[in-house]
Amino acid sequence: MDENENMPAWIMAQDLLTKLKYEFANREISLLYDEIKAGRVDFKGALVTDPDKSNENEKYTFMISHLIEERSKIHEMYDSYLKDADNINDPNLLSRVEGLKKFILAVDSIAVLEDYKKEMDDWILDASLSITDSNPSDIIYNTLLNSPKRQEIAEFSITNPYFKNEVLSKDEYALIKNAYDKAKSTDNS
Repeated sequence: MDENENMPAWIMAQDLLTKLKYEFANREISLLYDEIKAGRVDFKGALVTDPDKSNENEKYTFMISHLIEERSKIHEMYDSYLKDADNINDPNLLSRVEGLKKFILAVDSIAVLEDYKKEMDDWILDASLSITDSNPSDIIYNTLLNSPKRQEIAEFSITNPYFKNEVLSKDEYALIKNAYDKAKSTDNS
């Protein structure tokens, strides 16, 4: 983050948290797109769209909300079917069961990412109120302590290979990791 050395720490922390929030949204859409492409999710019907938003993004947002709302029903419908999957010998049926497992995993992953995304709004606000701190790592650390969910998000961000290697720069990764490690050592004290 050397190129930002004159930028206030709270803005740097807020930018990093905002980046994570938008990446959670992008990952939700990516997971949904993969399910659509695999033929495990389909959208039928019309959607009245907001002219200020992309038609595709609005459709995906609607579908994500619907999948999250129906998550428990999806589990109820298919969990008993999946429990019997070990006894299946038919390759075609086994392939369908594997597809169903991938679908349920995608729905669960989307729900987790949505939960993380919602927590980010409060976390971003808390970071933006930390105008007296001069170190973005301290801001992340101090605001991380406000919620166990934030610690979970930080852990996810530094352990998930995609976020660790593709989303975060080395400096951003180090900033979150240092704050997370400091919070964990505080918890263990």
